[in-house]
Amino acid sequence: MLLVITSLIVQYLLRNKYSIVNKIIILTEFDLSNQSIASWARIIELAKVFNSSTNNAIIIASLAMDNSNPVVNAIDEEYSIFTVGRSKKCEENIFHKRYFLQKQKYHELKQIVKYFEHPHQKLIFIVYNYFSSFFDNVIFLKYLKKKNILVICERNERALGSALIRSYPSGFLKRIIFGLFHTLEIVNGFFIDNYLKNYDGFLTISENYRTFLSRKAPDKPILKIPVLYKKLVININTNYDQELLKVGYFGTINFKRDKIDIILKAISLFTKKFGFSNIELTIGGKASKHEEKKLKKKIKLFGIDNFVNYVGFLSEKDLFSELNKQNVLFALRNNDMQGNYSFATKIAMYMHFGKISIVSNVSDNSLYITNKKNAFILNKNDAEELAKLLIDISKMDHRSLSEMSASAFQTAQNYFTYSAYVSAVSHFLNEVQR
Repeated sequence: MLLVITSLIVQYLLRNKYSIVNKIIILTEFDLSNQSIASWARIIELAKVFNSSTNNAIIIASLAMDNSNPVVNAIDEEYSIFTVGRSKKCEENIFHKRYFLQKQKYHELKQIVKYFEHPHQKLIFIVYNYFSSFFDNVIFLKYLKKKNILVICERNERALGSALIRSYPSGFLKRIIFGLFHTLEIVNGFFIDNYLKNYDGFLTISENYRTFLSRKAPDKPILKIPVLYKKLVININTNYDQELLKVGYFGTINFKRDKIDIILKAISLFTKKFGFSNIELTIGGKASKHEEKKLKKKIKLFGIDNFVNYVGFLSEKDLFSELNKQNVLFALRNNDMQGNYSFATKIAMYMHFGKISIVSNVSDNSLYITNKKNAFILNKNDAEELAKLLIDISKMDHRSLSEMSASAFQTAQNYFTYSAYVSAVSHFLNEVQR
């Protein structure tokens, strides 16, 4: 009997000493010091859901630093965020960063592997906007495979679709240079989309993308996790102003992607053609010089200066404050490759605020939104249809709007928080390791 007990104790000790545990490493090039960017919330929430499944997930962000030698540093204990130094010269422009950074990134990747390699630890890398060029995918994926590291690709929009929506700058010479770069981006996006089969698994954001990936890599596990957003610790304002309809658009100013011209034209029709004046549009977000100039020009062209308030880039605190003032928020998207394969972060963020959204009928929007229950679905991106919808909303009573707000908030809790996907992630990781 004593011999049996001793044997069991020895087996237990050996199993615990030499058992292999998973180490999940999320690699990204996003600047995680900027919490106002949409990807910050998704990356942090993904780390939370993988931590809940494995209790062993961290984030590695590549940042421009004065020291060009990659050094792994912990910068945020709460979220297990580490940084790897990259010379500022390497971050000069997106073209240089994407196509002439292979040597630096290769050195960086080896440093990360060396730092976390352990004989009793199985490394699983999740690449989130890290292998941004086709060359990255070929070179670095081959290296990681040699190191027996599993690599999961996180895709929240088609590489080709993202390239197609880029806006051209003003100026003849700039447009020629950008045109060449844009062509290269389209070719790069095409090759990336067709190289995906070499990954060990995929995280994606929409049903359309899941279908696309299942065709490209039919034997690889795919997990769909929609936009995730952090739970807010602020008092949500659902007191709707009965006199003035406050509407807002917040995010990186992008006319081509977010149909801002439709929003502006709808405000013009609301006030001029239909003769209403009880509306105020607030626009906030980072904008390139070209997009900001275009925005101001359009506001003037539509003659809606008195109804539009452009507040520019906002810190997270100021963004939350502005969002809380609004009655209705816009989350429109093009009915194109980019719009139909992605899912707008704005929708999840707005719903966490208990705010009513007006969304386009694209991608997975109708899976989570019931028209006039937790948001409004615009069947087509048409300014007149949007203007008429705004008139209808302005006539709605406070109780109906408050009920929609409560429903929107509940939708966010059910679908757009990390805790809803812990079980699915555990199953996904088991499939990836088969």
